[in-house]
This record gives sequence, structure tokens and C-alpha cells, in this order.
Amino acid sequence: MKEFFESNDWFGRPGPFAYNTEYIVFIVLSLVFAVVLPILLRKKESKTIKVVLIVLWAIALVLDIIKYTYNWVSHSLNGTATVDNLALPLWTCSMYLYLMPIALFSKNEKVSRACSAFICTISFFAGLVNFAVPAGESLFSFPGLHKFLYHYILMLTPAVMLGTGYFKLKLKDILGVMIVFIICAVPVYIFNAIFKQDYMYTYNGSWLPFDVSFISIKPLYTILSVVGYAIVTLLFIAIDIGLRRLFRKKA
Repeated sequence: MKEFFESNDWFGRPGPFAYNTEYIVFIVLSLVFAVVLPILLRKKESKTIKVVLIVLWAIALVLDIIKYTYNWVSHSLNGTATVDNLALPLWTCSMYLYLMPIALFSKNEKVSRACSAFICTISFFAGLVNFAVPAGESLFSFPGLHKFLYHYILMLTPAVMLGTGYFKLKLKDILGVMIVFIICAVPVYIFNAIFKQDYMYTYNGSWLPFDVSFISIKPLYTILSVVGYAIVTLLFIAIDIGLRRLFRKKA
């Protein structure tokens, strides 16, 4: 079992695995499916689309439950269960797991819309970035396959929601998205401040793939981080509105 969860490649290959043949093939097929699925669902009833969205969320949830359960059990048995070693579902990408049920089932239209808009902007961006940047492990390994599939679902979910017309972003959604972001980010920030972590990349940027140590004032970095999330949100809203206008003109 340890070999299954921790191996960089089930076939024992040394790598490197970034952008190798299998990775490129997976990307191409996945992107094709992300275009085809919304087209196939476009004329379906909203109930059918909702079922598809529930299934995607359930798959992501199961993937993460397996990942975190093994991680926590393994570290507990090895006596290494510390805050630094235990991965926690507090990432920006993890917010999808908490917000998707609210988006699908909340009877409060404003709450449901804000969560849906978050998923179609910030979660979409988070999935896109992690989908495009390969893991150090092979796709034929649990860590590599989990990273690929989980973040693909973060992309595929909004692709279905927006591509079918199940949900349409509006410029005013920026307010709802940022309110949801702040509600999620504040407790995570407090956790980061107490345990010196950087979940959601809002504390000090120490976990970013590039150096931001020149921003020595933490509140300044946090402000810039929030502004960055707002810019991403506006960008995705603008892209969705622009594409819908373009397709209307062609139609």
C-alpha cells in the first residue's frame, strides 16, 4: 500500500515526467472532453446538468478523502504528525469541496450565486494553473494522478456550468466572489499566522513557486494577494461575458 500511495511511478521509471508523452496526451484528451461535454449537455435539462456537477464534486471529494486519510494515518503511525507535515484541506483549491454543495443546494439565491461565481472564477483559475503545471510524479502514480484529476475537475466543473448556460457570470458577481473569498480566507489566515503556514497564499507567499521575500511587510503582501484574487475574478468574468457576446453575434 505504501508503494501505491508514495511511489513517483508505479512502473519504476526514473523520470522526468513533466510534459512527457503521456502527460501531453492526457492534457489533449482532457481538454477535448472539457469542450465536448458541455456541448453534449447544452440541450439537457438543468436537473441532468446538476447531476453531472454532483458526480464531479463527489469524485473530487473521494480523491481528497483518500489522499488526506493516508497522509494523516501514515504520519500518525510514524510519529511525524505535526502541523508542518500534515497537509490540510485549506488550499484555495480545497474551497471547491466546501462551496460546491452550497452552490448546488442552497435555497438562498444570493448565497448560491456567490458560491457558483467563486467556483467559476477563482476555483477555475486555481484548477487551470495546477492542471498546466505538472507534478514531479508520474501520472501513473497516486500523487501525480490525484493532482491531475482533482485540478481537472476544478476546470471541468465551471466549463460545464458556463458552457451549458447553467450559470452565467455577471460583472456584479465580483462582490459576491470576494465576500465568499474573505469568509474562507480569514480563518485560514488566522491558522497561517498561528502555525506559520501559507495556505491560500495569503500570509507571506513563502509557498509560492517564485520569490516574494522582498515584500517584507506581511499586511502589504496580504493586501496584494487579495487584489490579485480580485483581478483574477474580474478577468474570468470578463472572458465569460465576452465569449457569450461573441457567440451571440455569430448565431
